[in-house]
Amino acid sequence: MNIKEYWDYEMAVGRGYDKVRNGWSKQDFETRSDDTIATYLNLKKRYKVAEIGCAMAYACKNVAPKVKEYVGIDFSQAMLDEAKVLNKDFANAKFVNNDGLTIPIEDDYFDIVFCELCFQHMSEDQCRSNIAEINRVVKPDGGVALQFPMPRTADGFAPPIEFLKEAFPREQIKQYIHYIYVSTPDIVDSEIKQLVDDPAHCILF
Repeated sequence: MNIKEYWDYEMAVGRGYDKVRNGWSKQDFETRSDDTIATYLNLKKRYKVAEIGCAMAYACKNVAPKVKEYVGIDFSQAMLDEAKVLNKDFANAKFVNNDGLTIPIEDDYFDIVFCELCFQHMSEDQCRSNIAEINRVVKPDGGVALQFPMPRTADGFAPPIEFLKEAFPREQIKQYIHYIYVSTPDIVDSEIKQLVDDPAHCILF
C-alpha cells in the first residue's frame, strides 16, 4: 500500500480525521480554530496562497478570510471532498487534486506557499520534486513556509542543512520564511540549530 492508498483507506474507514490530527474528530475540525499559521505568514488581502498537502484543509478557515485566494492541494481526492464541505462558506477557496509530486498551477502564481505536517511523509525524491514545484509556482518576491521533520526524530527522510541550502540558495533566502518542526526544543540537532539561528529563519513550533 503506497502513501496515497493509505490515506484514501483511512478516509474510507472513518479514521482520516484522527490520523491527520491525533485524537481529533470531524467536529473538532469544524469547531476548533488555530490562527498560528495565519499570524506567522503575515497575510495580506491581495495575496494568493497555496497549502501543499492540505488534507481536509483545517487551516483554510483562518487563511481564506485574510487573502484574495486560498488553494488547497492534496493527492487524496477523498480528503479534498471533505475539505470542500468543511470550508464551503469561503467562496475564495478552491481545492486541487495532484499526484503528490507536481503542482498543476502556472508559474509565479502564488504570493505564499505553505506546508504543515506533510514533508515527514515524503521520500527524498518526493521532497525534492515538491520543493522544485514550490519554487516554480511562487512569485519571485513571494514567500514559502515549510515545516520539515527533525533529523533525529524523523521516521523517513529529513532534509539536512545542505539540502535546504541547495533547495533555497543563499541569494534567495530572504524571500522565504522557513519554520522547522521542533517537537522538543532541547533536542535540536546542531545543523538544524545553525539554520534556525540564521535571522532569515524563524521557528513556528
